[in-house]
Amino acid sequence: MHSEKKTITNVLILYLFSTFLLVSMVAFAYFRYEAEIYKNQIKFMSTKKAEQLHIELEKLHKSSDSDLTYPRYSDFESAIYDSNKNLIFSTEANHKKIDFSKELYKEDGFVYFIYSAKPYYLGAKYIVLKQKNISVFKNIGINILLLTLIVLFIIGLTSIFLVKLILKPLRENVNILDKFIKDTTHELNTPVSTILTNIEMIEQLPLDINMKTKLNRIKIASQSISNLYEDLVYITLNHNIQKKNEYVEISKIIEDRIEYFTLMFNSKNIEIVFENNGSMKLFIDKSNITRVVDNLLSNAYKYSKKNSVLKITSTEQLFKICDEGIGMDQSEIARIFERYTRFDTTVGGFGIGYNIIHSIINEYKLNIQINSQKGVGTCITIKK
Repeated sequence: MHSEKKTITNVLILYLFSTFLLVSMVAFAYFRYEAEIYKNQIKFMSTKKAEQLHIELEKLHKSSDSDLTYPRYSDFESAIYDSNKNLIFSTEANHKKIDFSKELYKEDGFVYFIYSAKPYYLGAKYIVLKQKNISVFKNIGINILLLTLIVLFIIGLTSIFLVKLILKPLRENVNILDKFIKDTTHELNTPVSTILTNIEMIEQLPLDINMKTKLNRIKIASQSISNLYEDLVYITLNHNIQKKNEYVEISKIIEDRIEYFTLMFNSKNIEIVFENNGSMKLFIDKSNITRVVDNLLSNAYKYSKKNSVLKITSTEQLFKICDEGIGMDQSEIARIFERYTRFDTTVGGFGIGYNIIHSIINEYKLNIQINSQKGVGTCITIKK
């Protein structure tokens, strides 16, 4: 379920982001197109006004009537400049400096248009018009924003529908597989328990060295299957199992599990050194903390070198397990809690041990610290 939600979220983000980019590109192109049209309209209208003013200047220039004055208009201000770009006359008292390098530009909410007049009347080579900038892009921007939101909403709904449709057969197969694993896990219990019980009975019989060696191998393999069974039970059925929290002394759990794993460690001639300097007491489900210790010891067994030392330390605040195994680098440590993560396929396991440890540690708000070095070994510390 978590993976399904994660997939839907990732696809939705990808779809929405790509759609947003596409719509933004189209919107930008449309906005540029509208801006160019508006600019051409302003230029065309300003040219007409400048030509009209030029005609009026011609009349004023050729007339001998002293009553004629410089023409003024209600919708724009104007000024005329000579060929040296010196001001001849302006309808404004405080006329700003003009940028003659541009034919049409906007400044301080006004549009300035520079018209080159020919012939020069009243010595005016340039006619400058100043008119209010009419913002026509606000409505365009609002329409583009609304369109973008509508498109993103439609794409979002479509994405969720399509992803769920695509994931439906996969979900069904996962449910079938999950049911198969649960059923298989349940069925494993009886034969594994039977094998271990019979091994204990056979161990009471007088056996020669070769037979004892073979029996020990069978017992180690059976214990490995038993540990795998317990891990599968935790992963598949943990959410349905009622917790029985109680105060547990961790050092006693460690002693019991060392005895359980002794045969395994002896098979690789690994010396176990247990320093019991006190016991951390936790209010926790005993089977869960046993899962943590079992997985730590199991990993130490798998990745330790032959003829090495496994040091276990217990205090009132923590317990620590240090092996002399293959070790891990920082990139591997960063991924160690991911389910099914394995860095060495030559040893057994499915890469679920550390994921189970991490789940239990988080559930009971404990702290875990991993110190490891390639070729040297790994130390795992569990603290309150």
